[in-house]
Amino acid sequence: MKYYLGIDIGNSKNQYAIADRDGNLIGISRGPGSNHQGIGIDETYKRLDESINSLLKKTGTEKSQIVFAYLGVCGADSPEEFIMLRKTFRNLFGNVQFDFDNDGIIALKNGVENETGVVITCGSGNTNFAVNTKGDISRIGGLCEYMGDMLGSVLIAKQAVHAAVRGYDGRGDLSTVLTSLICKEYNFKEIYEFIDLEIDSDSEIVKTIIKILFKAAELGDGVALEIIIGITKEIYTITDTFASKMFDKDEIFRLVLDGHIFRANYPVLMNMINLSVLEKYNAKIIIPQTPPVLGALYFAYEKDGNKLNTKIINNLKETYKEIGD
Repeated sequence: MKYYLGIDIGNSKNQYAIADRDGNLIGISRGPGSNHQGIGIDETYKRLDESINSLLKKTGTEKSQIVFAYLGVCGADSPEEFIMLRKTFRNLFGNVQFDFDNDGIIALKNGVENETGVVITCGSGNTNFAVNTKGDISRIGGLCEYMGDMLGSVLIAKQAVHAAVRGYDGRGDLSTVLTSLICKEYNFKEIYEFIDLEIDSDSEIVKTIIKILFKAAELGDGVALEIIIGITKEIYTITDTFASKMFDKDEIFRLVLDGHIFRANYPVLMNMINLSVLEKYNAKIIIPQTPPVLGALYFAYEKDGNKLNTKIINNLKETYKEIGD
Protein backbone atom coordinates (compact mmCIF):
# COMPACT_ATOMS: atom_id res chain seq x y z
CA MET A 1 0.00 0.00 0.00
CA LYS A 2 1.22 3.49 -0.87
CA TYR A 3 0.50 6.65 1.11
CA TYR A 4 0.69 10.43 0.99
CA LEU A 5 1.98 12.62 3.82
CA GLY A 6 0.99 16.22 4.53
CA ILE A 7 2.71 18.42 7.10
CA ASP A 8 1.78 21.87 8.38
CA ILE A 9 4.75 23.46 10.17
CA GLY A 10 3.76 26.34 12.44
CA ASN A 11 5.11 28.49 15.23
CA SER A 12 3.15 27.00 18.10
CA LYS A 13 2.30 23.57 16.67
CA ASN A 14 2.77 21.23 13.73
CA GLN A 15 0.14 18.96 12.24
CA TYR A 16 0.75 15.73 10.32
CA ALA A 17 -1.68 13.71 8.20
CA ILE A 18 -1.26 10.51 6.20
CA ALA A 19 -3.74 9.13 3.66
CA ASP A 20 -3.99 6.35 1.07
CA ARG A 21 -4.29 6.74 -2.72
CA ASP A 22 -8.07 7.14 -2.57
CA GLY A 23 -7.98 9.94 -0.03
CA ASN A 24 -8.82 7.89 3.04
CA LEU A 25 -7.12 9.54 5.99
CA ILE A 26 -5.55 6.86 8.18
CA GLY A 27 -3.81 9.04 10.73
CA ILE A 28 -3.46 12.62 11.94
CA SER A 29 -1.36 14.00 14.77
CA ARG A 30 0.09 17.12 16.32
CA GLY A 31 3.59 17.98 17.41
CA PRO A 32 5.50 20.97 18.76
CA GLY A 33 5.94 23.99 16.49
CA SER A 34 9.06 23.84 14.33
CA ASN A 35 9.65 27.26 12.78
CA HIS A 36 13.38 27.24 12.03
CA GLN A 37 13.51 31.01 12.49
CA GLY A 38 12.86 30.60 16.19
CA ILE A 39 14.42 27.27 17.16
CA GLY A 40 17.14 26.71 14.55
CA ILE A 41 17.24 24.24 11.69
CA ASP A 42 18.76 21.38 13.72
CA GLU A 43 15.93 21.46 16.24
CA THR A 44 13.42 21.72 13.39
CA TYR A 45 14.85 18.52 11.89
CA LYS A 46 14.73 16.74 15.26
CA ARG A 47 11.12 17.64 15.97
CA LEU A 48 9.95 16.68 12.50
CA ASP A 49 11.81 13.38 12.56
CA GLU A 50 10.36 12.41 15.95
CA SER A 51 6.79 13.38 15.03
CA ILE A 52 6.85 11.68 11.62
CA ASN A 53 8.21 8.46 13.10
CA SER A 54 5.57 8.61 15.83
CA LEU A 55 2.76 8.94 13.26
CA LEU A 56 4.17 6.13 11.12
CA LYS A 57 4.34 3.86 14.15
CA LYS A 58 0.82 4.84 15.20
CA THR A 59 -0.57 4.00 11.74
CA GLY A 60 1.54 0.89 11.17
CA THR A 61 3.21 2.28 8.06
CA GLU A 62 6.78 2.64 6.88
CA LYS A 63 8.49 5.70 5.46
CA SER A 64 9.26 3.69 2.31
CA GLN A 65 5.49 3.42 1.68
CA ILE A 66 5.14 7.19 1.32
CA VAL A 67 5.10 8.10 -2.37
CA PHE A 68 4.98 11.86 -1.83
CA ALA A 69 5.19 14.29 1.10
CA TYR A 70 4.25 17.95 0.98
CA LEU A 71 5.04 20.51 3.66
CA GLY A 72 3.64 23.96 4.36
CA VAL A 73 6.45 25.70 6.21
CA CYS A 74 6.06 28.70 8.49
CA GLY A 75 9.04 30.98 7.86
CA ALA A 76 9.79 29.73 4.33
CA ASP A 77 10.29 33.22 2.98
CA SER A 78 13.66 33.94 1.36
CA PRO A 79 15.56 32.06 -1.38
CA GLU A 80 18.31 31.28 1.14
CA GLU A 81 15.79 29.69 3.48
CA PHE A 82 14.37 27.56 0.69
CA ILE A 83 17.85 26.21 -0.09
CA MET A 84 18.50 25.39 3.57
CA LEU A 85 15.07 23.83 4.09
CA ARG A 86 15.27 21.70 0.94
CA LYS A 87 18.58 20.25 2.11
CA THR A 88 17.14 19.54 5.56
CA PHE A 89 14.02 17.87 4.17
CA ARG A 90 16.10 15.77 1.78
CA ASN A 91 18.01 14.42 4.77
CA LEU A 92 14.72 13.87 6.57
CA PHE A 93 12.91 12.00 3.80
CA GLY A 94 15.75 10.17 2.05
CA ASN A 95 14.38 8.60 -1.13
CA VAL A 96 10.81 9.80 -0.54
CA GLN A 97 9.70 12.46 -3.03
CA PHE A 98 8.71 15.74 -1.40
CA ASP A 99 8.08 19.41 -2.02
CA PHE A 100 7.25 22.42 0.16
CA ASP A 101 6.34 26.09 0.26
CA ASN A 102 5.26 28.69 2.79
CA ASP A 103 2.47 27.45 5.04
CA GLY A 104 0.08 30.06 3.66
CA ILE A 105 -0.13 28.16 0.40
CA ILE A 106 -1.57 25.04 2.02
CA ALA A 107 -4.19 27.21 3.74
CA LEU A 108 -5.05 28.50 0.26
CA LYS A 109 -5.28 24.99 -1.20
CA ASN A 110 -7.37 23.73 1.71
CA GLY A 111 -9.90 26.49 1.10
CA VAL A 112 -10.03 26.76 -2.69
CA GLU A 113 -9.42 23.07 -3.50
CA ASN A 114 -9.67 22.99 -7.33
CA GLU A 115 -11.14 26.48 -7.64
CA THR A 116 -9.61 29.95 -7.89
CA GLY A 117 -9.36 32.27 -4.94
CA VAL A 118 -7.59 34.17 -2.22
CA VAL A 119 -6.56 33.16 1.28
CA ILE A 120 -6.07 35.66 4.08
CA THR A 121 -4.79 34.14 7.30
CA CYS A 122 -5.11 35.76 10.69
CA GLY A 123 -3.56 33.45 13.25
CA SER A 124 -0.59 34.50 15.32
CA GLY A 125 0.59 36.23 12.16
CA ASN A 126 -0.72 36.93 8.67
CA THR A 127 -0.02 35.44 5.23
CA ASN A 128 -1.89 35.95 1.98
CA PHE A 129 -1.91 33.98 -1.29
CA ALA A 130 -4.05 33.81 -4.43
CA VAL A 131 -4.41 31.42 -7.37
CA ASN A 132 -6.13 32.12 -10.69
CA THR A 133 -7.54 30.00 -13.53
CA LYS A 134 -4.10 29.72 -15.15
CA GLY A 135 -2.67 28.24 -11.97
CA ASP A 136 -0.58 31.35 -11.32
CA ILE A 137 0.10 31.86 -7.61
CA SER A 138 0.76 35.23 -6.02
CA ARG A 139 1.76 36.18 -2.49
CA ILE A 140 1.31 39.38 -0.49
CA GLY A 141 2.97 39.96 2.88
CA GLY A 142 3.43 37.37 5.57
CA LEU A 143 6.87 38.59 6.59
CA CYS A 144 6.43 40.75 9.71
CA GLU A 145 4.85 43.95 10.99
CA TYR A 146 7.64 46.29 9.92
CA MET A 147 7.56 44.73 6.43
CA GLY A 148 3.97 45.85 5.94
CA ASP A 149 1.78 43.28 7.71
CA MET A 150 -1.22 44.72 9.56
CA LEU A 151 -3.02 41.51 10.57
CA GLY A 152 -2.30 38.73 13.06
CA SER A 153 -3.63 38.14 16.56
CA VAL A 154 -0.50 39.38 18.33
CA LEU A 155 -0.59 42.73 16.54
CA ILE A 156 -4.35 43.07 17.05
CA ALA A 157 -4.07 42.25 20.76
CA LYS A 158 -1.36 44.87 21.12
CA GLN A 159 -3.63 47.43 19.47
CA ALA A 160 -6.36 46.62 22.00
CA VAL A 161 -4.06 47.02 25.01
CA HIS A 162 -2.55 50.16 23.47
CA ALA A 163 -6.04 51.66 23.17
CA ALA A 164 -7.00 50.59 26.69
CA VAL A 165 -3.97 52.33 28.22
CA ARG A 166 -4.34 55.51 26.15
CA GLY A 167 -8.03 55.67 26.93
CA TYR A 168 -7.24 55.37 30.63
CA ASP A 169 -4.58 58.07 30.87
CA GLY A 170 -6.16 60.57 28.47
CA ARG A 171 -3.92 60.16 25.42
CA GLY A 172 -6.69 58.51 23.46
CA ASP A 173 -9.39 60.43 21.63
CA LEU A 174 -12.05 58.38 23.45
CA SER A 175 -12.33 56.46 26.67
CA THR A 176 -13.02 52.78 26.11
CA VAL A 177 -14.60 49.89 27.91
CA LEU A 178 -11.53 47.87 26.91
CA THR A 179 -9.80 49.34 29.97
CA SER A 180 -12.32 48.09 32.50
CA LEU A 181 -12.81 44.73 30.76
CA ILE A 182 -9.07 43.99 30.78
CA CYS A 183 -8.71 45.10 34.40
CA LYS A 184 -11.66 42.92 35.41
CA GLU A 185 -10.28 39.89 33.54
CA TYR A 186 -6.89 40.11 35.27
CA ASN A 187 -8.05 41.61 38.58
CA PHE A 188 -5.98 44.75 38.03
CA LYS A 189 -6.50 47.91 40.07
CA GLU A 190 -5.33 49.91 37.07
CA ILE A 191 -4.44 49.07 33.49
CA TYR A 192 -0.73 49.85 33.96
CA GLU A 193 -0.36 46.48 35.72
CA PHE A 194 -0.58 44.87 32.28
CA ILE A 195 3.11 45.73 31.85
CA ASP A 196 3.94 42.63 33.91
CA LEU A 197 2.28 40.37 31.31
CA GLU A 198 3.86 39.32 28.03
CA ILE A 199 2.09 39.23 24.69
CA ASP A 200 3.69 36.77 22.29
CA SER A 201 2.67 34.40 19.54
CA ASP A 202 2.13 31.43 21.85
CA SER A 203 0.26 33.20 24.60
CA GLU A 204 -3.16 32.56 26.08
CA ILE A 205 -3.07 36.25 26.91
CA VAL A 206 -3.36 37.08 23.21
CA LYS A 207 -6.46 34.89 22.83
CA THR A 208 -8.02 36.44 25.93
CA ILE A 209 -7.41 40.01 24.75
CA ILE A 210 -8.88 39.20 21.34
CA LYS A 211 -12.05 37.88 22.99
CA ILE A 212 -12.25 41.05 25.12
CA LEU A 213 -11.82 43.20 22.01
CA PHE A 214 -14.79 41.59 20.29
CA LYS A 215 -16.87 41.69 23.47
CA ALA A 216 -16.23 45.43 23.67
CA ALA A 217 -17.21 45.81 20.02
CA GLU A 218 -20.46 43.91 20.60
CA LEU A 219 -21.19 46.37 23.42
CA GLY A 220 -20.84 49.18 20.89
CA ASP A 221 -17.48 50.48 22.12
CA GLY A 222 -16.22 52.98 19.53
CA VAL A 223 -12.53 52.30 20.09
CA ALA A 224 -12.95 48.53 19.71
CA LEU A 225 -15.07 49.03 16.63
CA GLU A 226 -12.39 51.29 15.14
CA ILE A 227 -9.81 48.50 15.54
CA ILE A 228 -12.13 46.02 13.86
CA ILE A 229 -12.83 48.48 11.06
CA GLY A 230 -9.05 48.61 10.55
CA ILE A 231 -8.96 44.81 10.28
CA THR A 232 -11.77 44.91 7.72
CA LYS A 233 -10.04 47.61 5.68
CA GLU A 234 -6.88 45.50 5.49
CA ILE A 235 -8.86 42.43 4.39
CA TYR A 236 -10.56 44.52 1.71
CA THR A 237 -7.21 45.99 0.58
CA ILE A 238 -5.57 42.57 0.26
CA THR A 239 -8.57 41.19 -1.64
CA ASP A 240 -8.68 44.22 -3.91
CA THR A 241 -4.94 44.02 -4.65
CA PHE A 242 -5.13 40.34 -5.60
CA ALA A 243 -8.35 40.75 -7.59
CA SER A 244 -6.94 43.56 -9.72
CA LYS A 245 -4.03 41.47 -10.94
CA MET A 246 -5.25 37.86 -10.69
CA PHE A 247 -8.92 37.77 -11.73
CA ASP A 248 -11.09 39.08 -14.55
CA LYS A 249 -13.71 41.68 -13.78
CA ASP A 250 -16.86 40.07 -12.30
CA GLU A 251 -15.08 36.69 -12.01
CA ILE A 252 -16.34 34.50 -9.18
CA PHE A 253 -13.61 33.42 -6.76
CA ARG A 254 -13.31 32.06 -3.25
CA LEU A 255 -12.16 34.28 -0.41
CA VAL A 256 -10.76 31.92 2.22
CA LEU A 257 -10.45 33.36 5.72
CA ASP A 258 -8.31 31.13 7.92
CA GLY A 259 -6.71 31.35 11.36
CA HIS A 260 -8.29 31.32 14.79
CA ILE A 261 -9.68 34.88 14.61
CA PHE A 262 -11.71 34.05 11.50
CA ARG A 263 -12.62 30.57 12.68
CA ALA A 264 -14.10 32.12 15.84
CA ASN A 265 -16.65 33.67 13.43
CA TYR A 266 -17.20 36.89 15.40
CA PRO A 267 -20.45 38.37 13.98
CA VAL A 268 -19.31 42.00 14.07
CA LEU A 269 -16.20 41.22 12.00
CA MET A 270 -17.91 38.87 9.55
CA ASN A 271 -20.72 41.36 8.93
CA MET A 272 -18.19 44.09 8.13
CA ILE A 273 -16.25 41.82 5.78
CA ASN A 274 -19.38 40.74 3.96
CA LEU A 275 -20.60 44.30 3.54
CA SER A 276 -17.27 45.64 2.28
CA VAL A 277 -15.99 42.82 0.07
CA LEU A 278 -19.22 41.54 -1.42
CA GLU A 279 -20.29 45.06 -2.38
CA LYS A 280 -17.59 45.03 -5.07
CA TYR A 281 -16.57 41.43 -5.76
CA ASN A 282 -18.27 38.14 -6.65
CA ALA A 283 -16.45 36.41 -3.85
CA LYS A 284 -17.65 33.34 -2.00
CA ILE A 285 -16.43 33.69 1.56
CA ILE A 286 -15.12 30.42 2.98
CA ILE A 287 -14.12 29.68 6.57
CA PRO A 288 -12.63 26.19 6.29
CA GLN A 289 -13.97 23.41 8.49
CA THR A 290 -10.83 21.35 7.90
CA PRO A 291 -7.23 22.21 8.84
CA PRO A 292 -4.57 23.46 6.39
CA VAL A 293 -2.72 20.14 6.64
CA LEU A 294 -5.35 18.74 4.26
CA GLY A 295 -4.18 21.36 1.78
CA ALA A 296 -0.71 19.83 2.10
CA LEU A 297 -2.20 16.44 1.24
CA TYR A 298 -4.00 17.93 -1.77
CA PHE A 299 -0.63 19.16 -3.06
CA ALA A 300 0.98 15.78 -2.37
CA TYR A 301 -1.54 14.06 -4.67
CA GLU A 302 -1.07 16.66 -7.41
CA LYS A 303 2.72 16.69 -7.20
CA ASP A 304 2.71 12.91 -7.64
CA GLY A 305 0.86 13.40 -10.92
CA ASN A 306 -2.62 12.49 -9.70
CA LYS A 307 -5.65 14.57 -10.54
CA LEU A 308 -7.13 16.01 -7.37
CA ASN A 309 -10.67 14.86 -8.02
CA THR A 310 -13.88 15.24 -6.06
CA LYS A 311 -13.67 11.69 -4.73
CA ILE A 312 -10.27 12.27 -3.10
CA ILE A 313 -11.34 15.64 -1.66
CA ASN A 314 -14.59 14.26 -0.23
CA ASN A 315 -12.89 11.16 1.18
CA LEU A 316 -10.30 13.29 2.96
CA LYS A 317 -13.00 15.53 4.42
CA GLU A 318 -15.19 12.65 5.55
CA THR A 319 -12.38 10.63 7.09
CA TYR A 320 -11.10 13.78 8.82
CA LYS A 321 -14.52 14.11 10.50
CA GLU A 322 -14.20 10.52 11.71
CA ILE A 323 -10.59 10.74 12.93
CA GLY A 324 -10.49 14.38 14.05
CA ASP A 325 -7.32 16.04 15.29
